[in-house]
Amino acid sequence: MTTDRVEHSRVEEARLLVEKATDKSMPSLSCDPVLINFLTYAGTSALFTAVFFTDMPHLPYPIQDCLLNSQDPKSSTRVQYLALALWNIHFLRRTIEVLFVHIYKRRMPLVECIGAPLYYWFLALFISWSINGDSYQTFSLISAIIGTVVFLVGEAGNAWCHLKLRFFRTKEQDASLVSPDTGHIMPHGVFFNHISCPHYTFEITTWIGFFLVVWTMPSALLLLFTVITLIIYADKKHTAYIDEFDGEYSRPLYPVSRRRLIPFVF
Repeated sequence: MTTDRVEHSRVEEARLLVEKATDKSMPSLSCDPVLINFLTYAGTSALFTAVFFTDMPHLPYPIQDCLLNSQDPKSSTRVQYLALALWNIHFLRRTIEVLFVHIYKRRMPLVECIGAPLYYWFLALFISWSINGDSYQTFSLISAIIGTVVFLVGEAGNAWCHLKLRFFRTKEQDASLVSPDTGHIMPHGVFFNHISCPHYTFEITTWIGFFLVVWTMPSALLLLFTVITLIIYADKKHTAYIDEFDGEYSRPLYPVSRRRLIPFVF
C-alpha cells in the first residue's frame, strides 16, 4: 500500500469517527426517521381525506377551483374522487416504503422533524380544499386520464428505483463498483445508467400527472416546490457521487455521461 493510500485511509477513518461522534453528541436534537416519516405520510393521507369529505368554506379563486375553464363539468365529481384515490395511492406507497424499503443510517435533525410534517400537511390541507365542494369543475376528463397515466408511470418508476436502491445496500455487488473507502456501491442498471437520481425524476413525474388531473393552484405549487427541491438534491447527490467515485485508489470512476435528472440534458 502506498503512502498516499495510507494517508487517504487515515483521513477517511478520521472523518467517519467525527461523524459518529457528532451523531451521538446531541441525541435530544434528533428523531427516529422511521417514526417521523411514517407520521408525516400517514398524516398527509388522512388529512387530505378528512378535508375532502368535510364541508369547507369556499376560498377565493385561484386558491380554490380549477385554473382553466371547465370543458366537461359533468365529470367533475369523478375527477375529484380520482384525485383522492391518486393522492392516497402515493402516500400509502410512501408509508409502506418507510416501514419496509428504506434503510435509514442517520437520525433526523429536529428542524426536519418539525418542517417535513408541516410542509406535507399544509399542502394536503390546501390541495384537498382546492377541489372541495360543488364549485370545483374539472378542466377536462381527457386531461385527467392523461394525468392519471403519467402519475402511475411516476409511481411505478419511483417504487422500482427505491427497491433498486435498497438492493444496492443489502445485496452483494460487483467489487468493481464498490468504493473501498466507504463500502458504498455506485448505482447502476437501467435508469441509473443514464441519470444519478431517477427516483427524483419519477417523483416529479408523479406530481406532473397529479396536476394534469386537477389543474389547481395548490397542486401547481406542490409541483413547483418539488421540482426546485429535487433539482437541488439531485445536484448535491450527483456531485457527491463524482467526488466519491473518482477513479483513484481502486475506486470506480463515475460515468462522465451520466446526468442528474434528465438523460443527456441535466
